[in-house]
Amino acid sequence: MRSDVQVSNVNRTIRSTFFAIITHAFIPLFWLVLAVFIVPRFVAEFIKLDFKIPALTRIIIKFSGFMCRYWFVYLFVMALILVADGAVYFSLLRSSGKISAGLWSVLVILVEGIFTVLCIIMLCLPLMKIITSIE
Repeated sequence: MRSDVQVSNVNRTIRSTFFAIITHAFIPLFWLVLAVFIVPRFVAEFIKLDFKIPALTRIIIKFSGFMCRYWFVYLFVMALILVADGAVYFSLLRSSGKISAGLWSVLVILVEGIFTVLCIIMLCLPLMKIITSIE
């Protein structure tokens, strides 16, 4: 039979894992909103101004088109990835402790954040060129 301390530790670990999964889900959800609602508005402006779009920006636009059509696939894949992320975090927390689980969490958020910032920059580069060509 488990003691109250063991049950408390398991409950604390599960709560911590759940919090990590929710935290790691914010950036992919931001991506969904960005791709479905914001990028199409940029595309409409690019088309209206008949501006040549750089290759990296075209990739982001194509990704946005995919997300608009197949958002349910994206949500399913993100759910699978978040479950795997939670399993890794939970196992690290149980076996190695808070430090290694915290490092995993920081790594995941750092990679997601860097990727998001780079994509936003690639989306905004044509706008900067348009603005500087108008002046």
